[in-house]
Amino acid sequence: MKKILLGLSVILTIGFIGCGGGSSEEAKALQQRILKAMGISPTMLMTATVCQDTNFDGRCLGEKSERKISISGDSVETIWQKVTKIAEDTFFMDDYNPKYPILLILEDKDRVTYNATGEFGLSFNSFTDGTLEYNNTAIPRKELSILQSMIDLKKFTKEDIEAVRGDMDSNGVVTGSMRDIDQFYKVLMDDFAINVQTLGKIGLTPNQIINGNTKEMADELLLYGIKDTLPNGMNNCNGNQECIDNILKPLSTELLITYEEAQAIKKEQESKDVDEETQEIAGITWLKAEPDGYLGWQEANSWCIERGYRLPLMSELISVWEANDGQISPEGFKKDTFYWSSENAQNEPNAHQGCAMDADCSKPDQWGDSGYGHPKCVAEASEEEDIAYINYNGISYKEVKSPHTGKTWLDRNLGASNLCTSSTDSGCYGDYYQWGRDTDGHEKPNSAISSIQAQSYYSAGDKFIIENSDWTEGDETGGSRNISWGNVEHNTICPVGYRVPTVDELKAETIDAGITSISAAFDSFLKLPSVGFRISYNGNFHEQGEVTSVWSSTPDGSQAKSLGIGPDFFELSNSDRAIGLPVRCIKD
Repeated sequence: MKKILLGLSVILTIGFIGCGGGSSEEAKALQQRILKAMGISPTMLMTATVCQDTNFDGRCLGEKSERKISISGDSVETIWQKVTKIAEDTFFMDDYNPKYPILLILEDKDRVTYNATGEFGLSFNSFTDGTLEYNNTAIPRKELSILQSMIDLKKFTKEDIEAVRGDMDSNGVVTGSMRDIDQFYKVLMDDFAINVQTLGKIGLTPNQIINGNTKEMADELLLYGIKDTLPNGMNNCNGNQECIDNILKPLSTELLITYEEAQAIKKEQESKDVDEETQEIAGITWLKAEPDGYLGWQEANSWCIERGYRLPLMSELISVWEANDGQISPEGFKKDTFYWSSENAQNEPNAHQGCAMDADCSKPDQWGDSGYGHPKCVAEASEEEDIAYINYNGISYKEVKSPHTGKTWLDRNLGASNLCTSSTDSGCYGDYYQWGRDTDGHEKPNSAISSIQAQSYYSAGDKFIIENSDWTEGDETGGSRNISWGNVEHNTICPVGYRVPTVDELKAETIDAGITSISAAFDSFLKLPSVGFRISYNGNFHEQGEVTSVWSSTPDGSQAKSLGIGPDFFELSNSDRAIGLPVRCIKD
């Protein structure tokens, strides 16, 4: 039987998601649905809070409390301002920043008595767990459950627990999960809370408790056969309660942390704190510790984030190399070792820059994210520390703020693999959208062409449609497509919280700001490249490197408004809707 995945699945998005609206009764129902989705008895759970751990202390206090979601503690009016339900057991979260871990703080005053509140927590890294489809858009998903917390701490892989948890499709529906999984989750949560009390009584901090408890229980689950023995046994019970008890009761005993195990955990956590000493190199504070083995980019980034640090900017790596006069690796950096930076590779999606200190670090290498390197974590804030990063469809965008209007934009065109290094840098051209059309594959520069006009504006296949001024017979006025591109709540191509700008918004950032040449467009905060356009009658590319252009969301008669800047012109003109132009998204 199909079932929504047990655990609170929150769609984490950058920026503000509009209020869900609705009555107090609806809000109460939402609260109860979230509690039920966690698989935890409401009699046990008094409060469930979600926040981001911006100071890495394992608690939702101070400034973090202003933006936290207190699922059963918030007033029913407030909860709609912080979380929006979009699907069964699936919710939007406001003000998400991927730099910081996510905390799920629970309360059990019966079992957790070492502190006054009975609170304990689970921690999650900021990477997405795949995507869900919402309004025909793939949105990053983050599942908040005890098993996912163990995955984020690198104790499991998704494949290790697939036989227990099942597999989630793009609509958030899980198939193939273990029978009577609810009883298994109850054992996990009950024992987790008891272990919190054991660890808290011997003086561990909230963060140490989260890490030590999660890792210890994960180790026991692996020994107990979570990959195959446990799910096979539960499935073979066919719902027989005596059989289920014979499996879960011994498991519960193994999951409980003894006093001796608690002391070992305390020793390990305290030694970890000692390992996190820092050193000063080239005026930058670096974490001394590094992992034993090599990591892919996402694992490396996660390794730093989990310790309260970040990957360095490329300029910070170069400054260390220059401070050492380009000689053999400086103290604290290993020889023959590629160190990851936080910056995207140029002209290559799903890749990042980095360098080896005993090579020419002034000329960065770039490796695919599945390649292997080392993280060298930075402790101090950089000038970019407050910039939000948006991971969307495999590309990491940054937010940039307009010096002219104060509005926030993405730093590059949709689909661009890197930030522009020049106006003719083809890696930053991005995708070429036909006006008002979804991200369906047609926008890719190498997409195939078709001369068959689409009958519907919301289902047009994946080919670039040619030989007509408009790519669809539907939506003659352009009103529906204006909504799909221009409305942040229903946007079909931009990240959540973003939309395609209106013609007036484009004008305010360019022509009204004195940006009337190709060089000025590139030098602006938007760094607009001269992408040219894709011709509507044959699908070929024209004037690449010669004309700067970008779509607006504004229709005009049978056409639509676009910005065009060439060697001897600058204008906001009408363009056929079947022409392919880039899109730059603006934050609502």
